[in-house]
Amino acid sequence: MENTSLEWGANRSSPLPHGRGSDNGAPADRLAVGANAPMEEGIDVEAKGQSVLGLVELLLKWPAGVDQLNRQPAWQRELFPRFLLIGECSYLLFALVMVFLLNLAPAAAYPHNPWLDLPPASWSDGTALGLVFAYTVGILLSACVCLPSFYFYSLLAGVKMSWLQITSLVGKGTAANAVLLLGILPIYVAIVLGLVVFEAPAENLQWALRIGLALPFITGIWGLRAIYLGIMDLHTHSSCGELEESRRSFLRRLTVSWAVVYAVVAPVMIYRLWEMFAKGVTP
Repeated sequence: MENTSLEWGANRSSPLPHGRGSDNGAPADRLAVGANAPMEEGIDVEAKGQSVLGLVELLLKWPAGVDQLNRQPAWQRELFPRFLLIGECSYLLFALVMVFLLNLAPAAAYPHNPWLDLPPASWSDGTALGLVFAYTVGILLSACVCLPSFYFYSLLAGVKMSWLQITSLVGKGTAANAVLLLGILPIYVAIVLGLVVFEAPAENLQWALRIGLALPFITGIWGLRAIYLGIMDLHTHSSCGELEESRRSFLRRLTVSWAVVYAVVAPVMIYRLWEMFAKGVTP
């Protein structure tokens, strides 16, 4: 038993060559993740992270496993494009569904506000594409606008984070938000279709469509929570993880402050893009 332990310790302490980890050529940092990754109900974190669908499963079943992969620089480079694909495809599907519902509902039920004039979203004049463009591009542009502030906030808190780490964290939050949005979308569509089929009052249907347009921002709380947990996980496992509790509290407050900034920028960006595109195609 003692010999086995000594042999195991020797194998763990022997360094792996850079870029090599096994006979199959897997990177060393990947093997470190796979070797040290705990299995949650039989979930292989490393295997799931290698595909988009597997990453979606991890976000649903074990978000901590995503944070574990996200701590490794090599995985950050691979995870971000998958996070982006999950988010953009989900927002594209959501926008198309909203355009369908807006055009299906009676004209009297189109959301109108005395203090905010929503642009049109009709297939007949092409303004519907503006709503699709606004949701798919607006979320991405909002993240780009807020990334510098997130970087400086982390420096203020004394956490050394690279741009790649911050970008991957925001991508994780976007993907988590998108997954929850797609989970709620079928329920929302069933409710709106029921209101249309049973000819509900226009005012009720109007409120339902307003909630639909705001649905990504409602579910966005889950995405912001994912970003918060991710940055706290990075802080805990970083070299400065032994900072005093006051510094950790400061980091929490800065992360929440950034989340508030992002929550304000995203809806304004989407509305302005929608308005700009609608004016451009309307004669």
